[in-house]
Amino acid sequence: MVLKGFSKKSLFLWVLLLLFLVFFIKVGFSLTRGRYHDLLLACEVIPLLKLNFYEPVSLSRLLQTYRQTGNVPALLASLGDPYTRYLTPSEYNQLLEENKGLYGGVGLYLEYKNGQLIIFKPIKNSPAAQAGLLPGDRIIAIDRLPTDGMSKEKATAAILGPPGTNVVLTIQRGKGPLGTTKEIALNRVLIDPSIEWEIKWDREVGKIGWISLSQFTQETGADLKRALETFTREKVVGIILDLRYNPGGLLISAVEVTS
Repeated sequence: MVLKGFSKKSLFLWVLLLLFLVFFIKVGFSLTRGRYHDLLLACEVIPLLKLNFYEPVSLSRLLQTYRQTGNVPALLASLGDPYTRYLTPSEYNQLLEENKGLYGGVGLYLEYKNGQLIIFKPIKNSPAAQAGLLPGDRIIAIDRLPTDGMSKEKATAAILGPPGTNVVLTIQRGKGPLGTTKEIALNRVLIDPSIEWEIKWDREVGKIGWISLSQFTQETGADLKRALETFTREKVVGIILDLRYNPGGLLISAVEVTS
């Protein structure tokens, strides 16, 4: 039975319009509570995830998750892939600066473990290394701002800054009654973290060239070339390329190193 004056097609359109109206009313209500503020961004991100995520993911799951969480970062976190995340323009520009290989900082590689910001490795001879910071130390505040809930990108941006300026890190070391907490003021310097190298002496074979490659940046290929030229002049009998603690970086740089 069709209402008088209405065709099936027009009735369907009215029902569809009503559903959209109800949806946007719910969205508007949620916006007042801080949800769906990135709805336009979600309209871009969800199709990209559907087409490009490394494993199949249904469109209905993505839509349902966004409806429940109300924001893009939570949607991405629900996928369980630490490398699928959204960077704001400022965070993306910060990442580009790091990948150039030169930036103002204190010489730390960071990671997250169990929701805590952990020092992965201090760079040799950096302000962080000179201050005695160690792998496994927990950074619980940056300039007295707690890091609880802070993304790795935001933490990195807070630690980096113009050379000559200071940053205060609150460090926890150890657990239980033997644990300690202290504030350490560090002076930012120009960091070139691409590679560290030295010539070691082995009493069995002689000179060994040791290269610690801590990140693949735009400068890595050129830095590696200079190190290898020095090894050639010193007539080393072997070379060790140490990739431990290397978090990655630019693919083109990795290809250049292995070429």
